[in-house]
Amino acid sequence: MVDEALQNLTTWPIDDTDRNDDLMQSKENMKSRLVINRLTMNETATTPMRQLQFYTRINLHLLKWIGKAILHSQSHEQRWQHLTAYHTFITAKEHFGSERGSATVYFARGKMELDIYLFHLRKRFEGIAFLNKSRQYNSYIDQQLDLHYNGTQLEANITVQRSLLEGNNQSHKDVQAGWIYFQQMTSYLDILHDIEKALADNLIEDLNKSLYFTGMTFWADLFVLILAVVLLPAIIIFLRTITGQIQNFAKILQAKNEEIVKEKRRADAVLCQLLPRQIAEKMKNREVVHPESYDQVTVFFSDIVDFTSFSAVSTPMQVVETLNKLYTAIDSRVENYDVYKVETIGDAYLCVSGLPERNGNRHSYEIASMSLELLTDVVRIVIPHKQDYTMRLRIGMHTGPCAAGIVGQRMPRYCIASEDPHFDGSPRRFIGLRRGLRDGNAAGRSR
Repeated sequence: MVDEALQNLTTWPIDDTDRNDDLMQSKENMKSRLVINRLTMNETATTPMRQLQFYTRINLHLLKWIGKAILHSQSHEQRWQHLTAYHTFITAKEHFGSERGSATVYFARGKMELDIYLFHLRKRFEGIAFLNKSRQYNSYIDQQLDLHYNGTQLEANITVQRSLLEGNNQSHKDVQAGWIYFQQMTSYLDILHDIEKALADNLIEDLNKSLYFTGMTFWADLFVLILAVVLLPAIIIFLRTITGQIQNFAKILQAKNEEIVKEKRRADAVLCQLLPRQIAEKMKNREVVHPESYDQVTVFFSDIVDFTSFSAVSTPMQVVETLNKLYTAIDSRVENYDVYKVETIGDAYLCVSGLPERNGNRHSYEIASMSLELLTDVVRIVIPHKQDYTMRLRIGMHTGPCAAGIVGQRMPRYCIASEDPHFDGSPRRFIGLRRGLRDGNAAGRSR
């Protein structure tokens, strides 16, 4: 609709006040800025306030052009100004009538609800704005207001009542005060009604004179007047409608952007749990992740002693719940050390220190310290369906060189590999009995 309206403009009005505003320099500038605004509307930096300010800026220029065109009209077109004054005046009068009606709630209840309060204030200030605009176009309105209203006791009383209503803090209802306010506003509206009638009479008289003197130009002048009467309210309604639509669209856009940001954070969190953070960041940036070689890392393997016998006397659900308790305990301990969890297979748990971030010679210390604490942690795990069962963890560790990288396209995994036979992924390659901790290149037993 905006593009069609721009296309139908045959001339582009501009004055000296617009020359520093590149948006209003030409129709082409306006079109390009609209295209840029629509393309950048989905960015997270876009807010409803920015969208409202952008279109309000355009609306203000258009209204300014219309007002200046009427003010600068020739003397024989003075009826344009009077007609605009009449239209804005009766609009102001209708707003004041709505102000009077909404104020009755205040006196009847002692306080206005927020929506009624905002409606009351909007009607009041819009009425004042339209009245001031009509006074600019027709000095007769100023003369009549100075004669019948300005500086009178009625104006003073209404000003006091408006201040009271603006505070909206009356503690009790007051029907008598409401009746007084209603009568005072009615007197004010009667004054406005008389002025309106005089304006209408003046317009009719002016039209009759125009018809008498113009003769054959009657139909052309009538068409111009009708067009003004129809077009001006339509423009005002259109501007209000398009502004409301922009506000609603901007709110929806902001809500959608917030949802997208939240979902992106969730996806990033899941990805960083499946892969090392450094690798995940490279994959999000669509960088190629090359395998890396490591001179020295320490690998941790573990499994449950007599897990086969335990599984034979447990249901599948009980086995899953037991493994979840064990893996949760190990995961919480891994977070306290410079250790990366590689994978779990059945009751086997595999993790490594020294990759993907190299840590010098601390990898063996990190694994060994974690393993000693795990031996204490597992005996505290309580199995609900076997209260007398004490879990024992068999642990193996090995230090040596390896390579690591991403394997697969669908559900990619971060895997490690080595020519060393101890890196076969099975904790049973290590001699770790009961609560003993054994190195992959030695054999022995503790307790």
